[in-house]
Amino acid sequence: MLVPMAPRLDTLEGKTVYLVDTGFSGGGLLLQQMQLWFNKNMPSVTVVFRKKAGPYMDDDKPLWNEIKQKGNAAIMAIGH
Repeated sequence: MLVPMAPRLDTLEGKTVYLVDTGFSGGGLLLQQMQLWFNKNMPSVTVVFRKKAGPYMDDDKPLWNEIKQKGNAAIMAIGH
């Protein structure tokens, strides 16, 4: 089943963005650098770094529920 991406937000100001490390080599480091950038350049954005449980393709329902309840956007580090 295909699920479309969520619509883009008009702004990130005052929003909460989750940075999700899926375990891909170097992905967590990239996201931590992004978190530093947000803290310096967009301090009104709340950035939450989380490591997804299990391998990339495994579900992490507690994390997805947290993001749905508390977040406005999510960025996942997925690489190939």
